[in-house]
Parts: sequence; structure tokens; C-alpha cells
Amino acid sequence: MERYALELSIDLAERLALVPLLDASATAEEIAAARGFVSTFDPALRWLLARLAVAGLLVRDGERYRLATPLPTPALAPLRAEI
Repeated sequence: MERYALELSIDLAERLALVPLLDASATAEEIAAARGFVSTFDPALRWLLARLAVAGLLVRDGERYRLATPLPTPALAPLRAEI
């Protein structure tokens, strides 16, 4: 289940077009403003960024996040087949 959550997080980051913002460095607030997310999405965005940071895909420096490495291609289909 943990691996599926990570793969889903990667997929979501790509679908929300977060990668260009994370190529440099950005706070959750800057990302939300740049993408026009409503404030009620803030907790979910923070969870997503923290999840990717725990997995070693993002580097966190205070409140700022940036890509540690290019995001891998999410492998959701094979995982769904296993469930």
C-alpha cells in the first residue's frame, strides 16, 4: 500500500504540473498561487510535498521544496494489477 501511495503521489505531482515549479525551489504557498489552487487544497498540497520529500524525491530547505532528482515515471498499472 505504501508503494502505491508513493506512485500515486508522483502521478498527481505530474498531473498538477508541479515539476516545473519544483525544478528551482518553491514554497507550498508559491506553488498554490502559481497553479491557482484554492486555500482548502493547502493541506493536501503540503501532504503531497512532504510525501515526496520523505521518499527522497524532493529536498526540503525550511519551507521550500525542490526536486532532488527527476521524478520517475509512475508505475500505477502494474501495482493496480497486484491489488
